[in-house]
Amino acid sequence: PEDQKSDVATFNMANGINIDVVDFTFPTDTPETAGRWHKSTLARLYLDKLMDENLERVLYLDADILAVGNVDPLFDVDLNGKAIGAVDDYVVAFPDKIGQRERELGLDRGAGYFNAGVFLMDCAAVRAGDFFETARSLLRSGRSFASNDQDILNIAFHGTWQRLDNRWNVQTGTMRYIRNPALLHFTG
Repeated sequence: PEDQKSDVATFNMANGINIDVVDFTFPTDTPETAGRWHKSTLARLYLDKLMDENLERVLYLDADILAVGNVDPLFDVDLNGKAIGAVDDYVVAFPDKIGQRERELGLDRGAGYFNAGVFLMDCAAVRAGDFFETARSLLRSGRSFASNDQDILNIAFHGTWQRLDNRWNVQTGTMRYIRNPALLHFTG
């Protein structure tokens, strides 16, 4: 709504920053989500359609993220030619659970599984790989995913994501174990 956009503009002026509000309407073929997931979580599957062609990198943050440190150094992290950088999901600490998730999603054993609440995109690599179109095709496939679009993104970016230090996505269950956190993720 316009009043909220005005509030964001006031916040920008008061803090000397620039947050742009991007209007987004889901395409009519976007299915509804199941379970506890709100349809708004699916908006990140359209990031490639929303990002400016001149951008080199984009940092995606879920709404339940609190920045407690400077994120500027994250933009300089070497992604080693990968399309995105992300942090392992807490589920990787449980061998049985991650093994089951990898099998269910058709991922190679030991491929890893990232938490999609924070990810850094190399925009050129993302565009070239058409990963988000792959994700949207999976979404429209009618297949059910236990972790909704996070599972979809892990399939779409399989083999082309770089692990980032845990400080860039400190999930609720790991907060007491991570030193020097930059981004706290309230996943509980």
